[in-house]
Amino acid sequence: MPVIDAALPIEEGGNRITLGPHKILDQWLSIRKSGWGRVDAVVAVPGKPNEVYVFFGGHYFRTSFNEHLRDIVVHPVSPIKSAWNGLAAVGFNTIDAGLCDQTNEDFMYFFSGTKSVKYSWSKDEAISSPHEISEYWSILGKAGFDRVDAIYAARNMNNTYYVFRGHQYLALDWNGYRNESLKYGPNILAEAWSDTFKEWP
Repeated sequence: MPVIDAALPIEEGGNRITLGPHKILDQWLSIRKSGWGRVDAVVAVPGKPNEVYVFFGGHYFRTSFNEHLRDIVVHPVSPIKSAWNGLAAVGFNTIDAGLCDQTNEDFMYFFSGTKSVKYSWSKDEAISSPHEISEYWSILGKAGFDRVDAIYAARNMNNTYYVFRGHQYLALDWNGYRNESLKYGPNILAEAWSDTFKEWP
């Protein structure tokens, strides 16, 4: 049964596969160069639509995409604690998921274990103490999502975010403030996106 560990929208295509599936090391040159066999999170770089941070274990690198969606390393693999002082300061030594705040491109949210934190990209510091995901994101807590494996903003759907946990996902309506609401879900990935995942092992 498929699960999603990291997600980022890079091309419109609806509920269908537009490329792949491929082995990560075959498709992502930057990950192959890193020596990793998988990733924990892919997070957009604020203000840089073609760049992302890729996290695995206690490390990360930064990569960019060209017009052919080929990735090029911008910043090589480094320990999270060496470059993200604010994350290390609050004990976020690994990252499970993250996203940019669409209302303020300086703000980011990171998820690690059962906690999340609001982060200032320009200041490299947490601007809130870590909170339990199930409490701070009350809709996720009510849905039984105590952790987040991946989260991304849906294209052409204002304030809609897809959140993944294990074999399930849900759609969240969130405008950057503390008033998120559930649009639908949680649903089983293999059932709700059957056409998308029918060729996945």
